[in-house]
Amino acid sequence: MPVFLCLNLVVMKRIFSALSALVLISTFSMAQAKKGDLLVGATSSLNFGSTSSSIEYDGESSDIGKTTEFSFSPGVGYFVVDGLALGVDVNWETSISKPDEGDEVKTSQFLIGPFAKYYFGATNLKPFLESSFGFGSGNNDDQDYNLSGYSFGGGVAVFLNEVVSLEFGLGYGGTTAQMKDVQIDFYGNTDDVDVKTSGFGFEFGFSFAF
Repeated sequence: MPVFLCLNLVVMKRIFSALSALVLISTFSMAQAKKGDLLVGATSSLNFGSTSSSIEYDGESSDIGKTTEFSFSPGVGYFVVDGLALGVDVNWETSISKPDEGDEVKTSQFLIGPFAKYYFGATNLKPFLESSFGFGSGNNDDQDYNLSGYSFGGGVAVFLNEVVSLEFGLGYGGTTAQMKDVQIDFYGNTDDVDVKTSGFGFEFGFSFAF
């Protein structure tokens, strides 16, 4: 058999194998993130230096330094239509704030609330957008307080099979802590203040859709 014919056969086999793989991937993808599926997952976020905190009192805001945060968010959702999941997630977060003056402050917070997540595309590599908000509580070195928060962002989900995916993303979020009896001046006077924190964070997670 001529050499060039052998080479053509090899190339054609490789092209056929690649096309078969694409067809197989597309077949798997059609079963992912479809209406009626349950979505179970968890996301972690680590943020260094890009989160800012401020105190709001009497219509004025003052910066209180930078914050390092780590969060973990398990959640459960339901695909109401293909690609769109609605559900509830729980966010646990711990942080260390470093004021421009004074000692660092360690904080832990807990939030629970609804989320929405939408996956795009019909392949195993799916971009997604998500948003959430919640209410909860927190505590730091001084006191316990009520808390509200929000987040939104996007990324890419890599479906390893019909059920399991790894997710990588970038998100932006913020919280408002309602603190009571905070010292507001050098004379020892106290009042209620809102402490607001916001910033970007890199996220990594996994999910199961079944």
